[in-house]
Amino acid sequence: MEIVYFMTADEVKQIGYTNTNVEDSIISTTMRVVQDTMLKGILGGNFYKYLLNGIKTNILSDDDKVLIDNYIKPFLISAVDFRVTTHLLLEIRAKTVGTTNDQYYRSADEKQMLKLQDQLEADMKSYKHSLKCYLDEERKLYPEYDKWRCSCERPEGKDEGYNNVISFV
Repeated sequence: MEIVYFMTADEVKQIGYTNTNVEDSIISTTMRVVQDTMLKGILGGNFYKYLLNGIKTNILSDDDKVLIDNYIKPFLISAVDFRVTTHLLLEIRAKTVGTTNDQYYRSADEKQMLKLQDQLEADMKSYKHSLKCYLDEERKLYPEYDKWRCSCERPEGKDEGYNNVISFV
């Protein structure tokens, strides 16, 4: 099965905080997990598949390109930066999981690591919010997203006038 990515590992290295000496395999694995576990939940399965197919076939509308370049990629880069920090500090080996060091660097301690992750998580949440707001504001440009969004907000069998708001009168 071919894996389709919204961007390259080089884009993550050039635009994000992830250093250029990080192996592409680590970034690609993290990117796949972020796409499948985070982005797919935001876009909905059908719209997610539609965009991946558009990337694979190189058939994207101008609106799709704007969405990907200005909203999806910034979110993915920040999410990959956030998720990859743990994978760069810890290494899974045959006998154990441990911190990694080399002759030039000392691994961050837990406090430093938590501070970095907090900052990266704040960036990721901000980009995620921007992506969701853009999709909500421009949902008519993306029928697959609009259909998925409406099905989430309105349970099956409820009409257009259904409002999922709890009122305390």
